[in-house]
Amino acid sequence: MAGALAGSPFGRTAEGVPDRLALILTLRCVRQIGFAAAMRIAFYAPLKAPTHPVPSGDREMARLLMRALSLSGHEVELASDLRSYGAAPDPLLYAPIHEAARIEAARLAEAWRRSGPPDLWFSYHPYHKAPDLVGPGLAAAFAIPYVAAEASYSQRRAVGAWADNQRLVLAALTRSAAVLCLTERDRAGLASVVDPERLVLLRPFIDVAPFAAPPEPRPGEGTNATRIVSTGTGRLAIASQLRASRPNDSASRSSSEASGLIIISTGSPIR
Repeated sequence: MAGALAGSPFGRTAEGVPDRLALILTLRCVRQIGFAAAMRIAFYAPLKAPTHPVPSGDREMARLLMRALSLSGHEVELASDLRSYGAAPDPLLYAPIHEAARIEAARLAEAWRRSGPPDLWFSYHPYHKAPDLVGPGLAAAFAIPYVAAEASYSQRRAVGAWADNQRLVLAALTRSAAVLCLTERDRAGLASVVDPERLVLLRPFIDVAPFAAPPEPRPGEGTNATRIVSTGTGRLAIASQLRASRPNDSASRSSSEASGLIIISTGSPIR
């Protein structure tokens, strides 16, 4: 395997998310692997690997999910950095991707025969433009659970130019031990093709490390203040920036005024 994501800049995720993931994996996969201890998890993101050099939301989510799984007590390794994304349903475009996926699967299979397979395969964001071409076959061959997160399925992609890729996505999802849905819309779309008992809504979460302490004010920019407020439904990180008044400001104005107010909600971490 390519190894764990070393030197991750991300700190703890929102309170409760690692516990939630641990509970999901235990309940959904223990019947297949026969125990509920910490697992070796092969992580794969076919759209964009967490080690990809170009920043994006998909890369960020892959990194945070790896971190959350690690905080759940599991050993998480990046199985492959192969990108299966294709912007158009062109067979000439996907032919080399399929060949690269075949080589990757053979490499991993050989490594697993020598050192033993992982306990679980975790695929982040497989969909018709970026299907998981590596994990499903390996999971079946080595009899390990297959878990997907933020997968999507649309009936209109089941016909037409994307139909072949959509069938690959569907085949993987129908044999999955669990599919983690990040939105109700995704869950509704998957409910027609995946056993609803296997669909689990994972509430939104963020990395809260940047809000652990108030930032230091910079010279000439006034005072920045950050507060973490407990509420009945979760926590709010409230950041306000104050700036000093200019000498010509009206006397009715206070000596400092709010130039911005940002409210970031972590939501309810577990429900």
